[in-house]
Amino acid sequence: TFKGFLSEVGLKDTTDIWYQWRIVSAEKEGNEVKSITLEKAPSPNPSPEEEGLRNVKARIFMDCSYEGDLMARAGISYTVGREAASKYGEPENGVQCLNKHQFTDGVDPYVVPGDPSSGLLWGIMPEPMGNKGDGDNHIQAYNYRLTLTKNKPFRAITAQVPDNYDPSKYELLFRWMEKKGWSGYGDCIKWTYMKDSSGPNSWNAYKTDNNNNGAFSTDMIGYSWDYPEATYEQRDSIAKLHEDYTKGLLYILWTDPRVPKNIRDEFNLWGYPLDEYEDNENFTPQLYIREARRMIGRMVMTEDYCLKNKEANDPIAWGAYTMDSHNCGRYVVNGMVKNEGDVQRHLTKGPYNISYRAVTPKESEAKNVIVPVCLSASHIAYGSIRMEPVYMVLGETTALAAIQAIDEHDCCVQKVDASRCIAQLENGFNIVRYEELPEVMNSVSVDITSRVLANPSFEESFTKNTQPPTGWMESPEGMTLQRSMNKTAKNKDGQQAYVCKPASGKTINTPLKLYQQIPAEKLGAGIYKVSCRMWIEKDFYGTACLFADNQRGDNCNVQYWTTEPYYRNGTQGYDNITYTDYRTTFARHAGGFNSSTAQNMQRMVVYITLQDGDDLLLGIRTNSANQGSDKAGAGYFMVDDFHVEKLAGKPVAWDEFCDKVLTNYDFEKNPQGISYDWNLKTTVNEASNGPIYGWQSNAWTDNYGGVSDGTNLEWKWAGYVASSGSTIPNDFRLYQTIPAEGLEPGIYQVSARMWQHASKLGITRLYGQAGDKTSVQYYGVESKYSADVLTEGETATFAGLSANTTTGRVNDMSLDIEVGEGEDLEIGVKSGYGKEANNTAGANHGKFYVDLVRAWKVSDLPVTYDENASDNEIVPRAYNNKVVLNKTFVNDEWQFVCFPFSLNAADIETIFGKGTIVEQLEVMEIDVKEHNVLKSNSNEWGDDEHDGLYYRIV
Repeated sequence: TFKGFLSEVGLKDTTDIWYQWRIVSAEKEGNEVKSITLEKAPSPNPSPEEEGLRNVKARIFMDCSYEGDLMARAGISYTVGREAASKYGEPENGVQCLNKHQFTDGVDPYVVPGDPSSGLLWGIMPEPMGNKGDGDNHIQAYNYRLTLTKNKPFRAITAQVPDNYDPSKYELLFRWMEKKGWSGYGDCIKWTYMKDSSGPNSWNAYKTDNNNNGAFSTDMIGYSWDYPEATYEQRDSIAKLHEDYTKGLLYILWTDPRVPKNIRDEFNLWGYPLDEYEDNENFTPQLYIREARRMIGRMVMTEDYCLKNKEANDPIAWGAYTMDSHNCGRYVVNGMVKNEGDVQRHLTKGPYNISYRAVTPKESEAKNVIVPVCLSASHIAYGSIRMEPVYMVLGETTALAAIQAIDEHDCCVQKVDASRCIAQLENGFNIVRYEELPEVMNSVSVDITSRVLANPSFEESFTKNTQPPTGWMESPEGMTLQRSMNKTAKNKDGQQAYVCKPASGKTINTPLKLYQQIPAEKLGAGIYKVSCRMWIEKDFYGTACLFADNQRGDNCNVQYWTTEPYYRNGTQGYDNITYTDYRTTFARHAGGFNSSTAQNMQRMVVYITLQDGDDLLLGIRTNSANQGSDKAGAGYFMVDDFHVEKLAGKPVAWDEFCDKVLTNYDFEKNPQGISYDWNLKTTVNEASNGPIYGWQSNAWTDNYGGVSDGTNLEWKWAGYVASSGSTIPNDFRLYQTIPAEGLEPGIYQVSARMWQHASKLGITRLYGQAGDKTSVQYYGVESKYSADVLTEGETATFAGLSANTTTGRVNDMSLDIEVGEGEDLEIGVKSGYGKEANNTAGANHGKFYVDLVRAWKVSDLPVTYDENASDNEIVPRAYNNKVVLNKTFVNDEWQFVCFPFSLNAADIETIFGKGTIVEQLEVMEIDVKEHNVLKSNSNEWGDDEHDGLYYRIV
């Protein structure tokens, strides 16, 4: 295949390409590499031939090797292994003992079970595992990616006993299976199939790309550590160890009677294909070098760049794969075997830029060398970058950089303009970047729901439970579901919300969409906000998510209900969400139990940028895949209150906003700002150690701090406030203040996860306060709070949650608060012993757990237009206005509509639809304070700088 590519561009395989030569040395003058010396070492016996050495001179050198051998010999700085998590502020870097590709608890590590004196089984490191986040020189595991086939004739796995075969090397596999149990032939090998006529195969054969899977598999954990700095001969020995181990693993799986017969029979249907790797006994000759040396260049790509918390402004390529590290070590932990080093952090904000500075060394070290493979990145970031498609792009763009350096910069690669290389690469391609704004944007945000959606709040009559609600469609059609309306949910819009469940005792194993499609003629280019309110029962999340799609499938943005770790690394080590979506966010809601807590519907939001001609497909997408398997009932959802808004600009994401303006809002840190131990299940009273980190109180009690023994926590820890035998004062506040300079005027949602003890509700409530406005939400049902308990001047709602005595199970609470120009926003929890129905104040009344306290702007200040213009509020120009159309489209004609701000042509089309013609425009000067019309004097467009212009469109 590759030789065909060479032929296409006129390269002669026999003369233009030197195969099986390797670098011996690099000769430099100052910071310029003048030449490199190579030696011939042909496979399969790669020792130098007597042919001698070749000296190669060039103006630019590119090290495209997996190992970075030219880079190292040229004296360019590099590193090997893992940085400490603290070095670049990367929580996933360094030592990590997590649960993906991990042993079941209780696997005995000793040759004689229970007897440490008998020694460790093969493959277990004798030294203790490092501390979480520590750096080291350990390298993630290598393996051979296997190609197998079912079509005979093939080379049988069992045709001969592999070299150096030792069954004791695989004892850990069988110890693991004794604890876990065999489930199929994919337990310890990943099978990816290449069917029919894919690739250059001479047969329509079933073929595979087999990879590592599970705790004991094709990864030879720990045997890669020495490879990066090894001699060529030592590397050959390491590769041979991997080859023997891999062939031995297959041999024992294919032959050992401890493998269940039905699984063994399936294994034996597969063998090595005779038309692959014909010069290597049909076994892949290339060891998979996942990571070796990494340059320390002009900048270091870290996880912040992969997560798009930072952005490289000089991209030379793009990455998009999970930050993926395979295991690095295998240790005895608490008397059992555990793997260490596997990290899989999915990216949810789309492709990220790879900096040109990361592929070029410091100019003082080498002015004419480019390193596109062993580039400058931390271990965890390199786990995302290290994909062959990325290397292919880097190969092309850095070649263009080399040409530019030769032609224009005296061979100094550091002076190259990377943007020109990207432009050359993109020449001739239709490139669409959906995160970029269209050239013409409207100046107002407009809620266009009533114009583009049918039955957005599910208020229309629902008579056929065999069909979706009026105005909505399902794909696939005709699925057997339990469809109903719920009239008791909290935070719903109107009288009812829609409930979609699988049939009783069944699963939604086929992905289901509830959707509407808005045609392009109703939209136009711009940024759209799609929102709804949802509720999902805890432990039945499935993969339910809000989605918005441009209908072509190349721009689908989604938001999943709960926290990312639930989907990417659950207790069974599964991965069920679709990461091919262009933008993926996580609402981090908790959910609740239908039988014991209120169904508190919460906001879900996605944003999508559409081009002219794009339809908009929106709705809910779900299936029942849950914790690694289809679980009966999982994936069901309750939904209400869909909105579609066209925005003047994309707002800051809630997590980015909270990270900027709040401290420790997830309560994971102790009073010194150090993360609590994730492995502890306890309550830590910090009263003698200082306040809860980042939080203030007007009256700290004698018992508060961190708690990890609750349930439904957003991550590992929550905060708590209690009292040791006395009462919590009625004016207690736990709060943070967001200053006005960090806020835009608008409607903000304040949310949290909270728990209270049964019969000790007190007057605990979530609150938000701005100016003279205070909104609160009490934890329990409204009947628990008599009128004299409520605080005058507070706008109160009630979460209706059921308290309990033991579980500490936190649930969702939320409220809305209006923030005006120049107003601070204070958010937190108010509490006190208070009193509730049929109770007297007592010790620990008002005790609470709290987690994930957030605030984010959900809307500009709304301006709602009714039939009568005199009823409309005039808002100063300083405000960002959201237009809500109401009673303006009657008998297929628009009525008089008044606006307290200037409009442009894009605004008109946004509000009224494409093709709208303005027949008459009156501009009236307004006395904003009195809201009175003073005069009407013009039919021309108004001056944007005047606050008091009031527009009426006929």
